[in-house]
Amino acid sequence: MGHRLLPRTGARRDRSLDLPGQVLAALALALLVLAISEADDRGWTSATAASLVVGAACCAALFLVRESRCAEPMLPLGFFRVPLFSFGALATLAVGWVLTSHSFFLSQFFQDVQGVGPLTSGLRTLPTTVGIFALAPVAGRLAARFDYRTPVASGAVLAGTGVLSLTLVEPGTRYLALVVPLGLVGTGFGLMLSPLVGAAVSSVPAPDAGVAGAANNVARQVGGTLGIAVLSALVAARLGSDPRPATPSGVAAAADAFTSALHLVFLVNGLLLLATAAIVALCLRRTVPRDDSPAAPAAPAARAARAAVAPEPPLQHREGTPPGRPTGRATTPRER
Repeated sequence: MGHRLLPRTGARRDRSLDLPGQVLAALALALLVLAISEADDRGWTSATAASLVVGAACCAALFLVRESRCAEPMLPLGFFRVPLFSFGALATLAVGWVLTSHSFFLSQFFQDVQGVGPLTSGLRTLPTTVGIFALAPVAGRLAARFDYRTPVASGAVLAGTGVLSLTLVEPGTRYLALVVPLGLVGTGFGLMLSPLVGAAVSSVPAPDAGVAGAANNVARQVGGTLGIAVLSALVAARLGSDPRPATPSGVAAAADAFTSALHLVFLVNGLLLLATAAIVALCLRRTVPRDDSPAAPAAPAARAARAAVAPEPPLQHREGTPPGRPTGRATTPRER
């Protein structure tokens, strides 16, 4: 007995099998990160950095061409014509940039400047972690009651305020002075993360919700990769390449220089979050579900057709009951 073939009509190919698209996207991101690293050592005018930038641009262009012509693209480019998806992806990119780079540089400050161990450094970031876990359920309820803009914009303002307040940190700053700023950062990100996922998933038809959620996750990871690469280049350029003498005064000078470079990191991240809050408040609007989505409202004609097929039964009345007043239960033949 031969194998039964699935019909082509209505069949959807697995998007994860689009290997050329995945390779092109990975190459574009890898070459861009390498270009940033090389530009930090040799400058943007060097042949290596310029070649890497050109290679990243070519891979990105080829990826866009393939996705626009592929029958089942890994990332349908039509998603970006929906403002809720496109601006949500932009905000997710900013969240990944700030959240990943913030943890990366803050742990270096605790260990290299204040001299604590890795475990203590991780424990010092608990206010941020607790804030994220505590506010995630609240963010979902706010998004359901109002819209996605309310928790995302509010969270961006709170997180941006917490990050900007860290520009006042010094090598000898006590940890208790950092608890409130770190808590603000965690509270802000807790308000932002889950509504951004909900915005991405609800902006497309139901069959494409998984693709939209995966794109949201990739945007956050790409933002984290670019954030560490770009900000590390800024910190390295700020510190310079002159070695510090291994003396107490040299160590103190190195700590001061690294802390000053971190001020630049916190300033960039804080301003990025505040700009994200402004963009979200203006552009992240809930859209009406599409007709092919299960959440789409029923058309008046469809409701009328259903009412014609199954009309509501008339109310039954008991004897002695004034007309128009329901009895609360249907009468039986014996009562009639």
